[in-house]
Amino acid sequence: MRQYFLLILTFLLLGSAQHDACGQTGGIEDFGIRLIGEWNIYSSFRKPLGNNIAAPERSVRQAVNVMPNLGLGFWIGVPMGMLSLEGGAGYMPMATRKENTNGKGALMIPLSLRYSLFGGAHSVGAGFSIAAGVNLIKTELHKHPETGNSSNQPFFPTYFAELSLDVIKGSSANLHSLGIYARMGWGLNQSTFFNLGLRYSFWYNFLED
Repeated sequence: MRQYFLLILTFLLLGSAQHDACGQTGGIEDFGIRLIGEWNIYSSFRKPLGNNIAAPERSVRQAVNVMPNLGLGFWIGVPMGMLSLEGGAGYMPMATRKENTNGKGALMIPLSLRYSLFGGAHSVGAGFSIAAGVNLIKTELHKHPETGNSSNQPFFPTYFAELSLDVIKGSSANLHSLGIYARMGWGLNQSTFFNLGLRYSFWYNFLED
């Protein structure tokens, strides 16, 4: 849990610094929410070692998940872009491994701090973002349809970095972005995960008339 508080504290400190930087103009000029929808092209999760889990049984995968990951973020304007604190959830019902008899499905709950570089308002333009955060993962959510087995695995945390390349459209009041992202994380006992996918976002500015 300390990682969550550190992320929130970092966001608040950076927001305070931005507020001070904007003090001469009367305060923060841009602040809003970000609505997020993601579609995973490929996902892979490796459970931590332990609990008598053999190495081949640790990994589960899913390609082309049609169910979107949903997320919400709060952002402030910074030079050339936006700084946001974001959270979400993703459900992959078919995540499994070959010859798996212990169950199917995976759930991930990421929380991240993101810097998005858009270079100002554009009618159409390009940008990118980098992010770091914590991802809680649980695999083998459901009983195996043939064996009826379920491993009842607990959630395990991983700490990740992400890069996203985006096409943007709109103004500082209402901004749309569409991009491709790669997210990779590591945790205790050799646990890992990887996500590759597409992301659509709508940025709404509370302070824009």
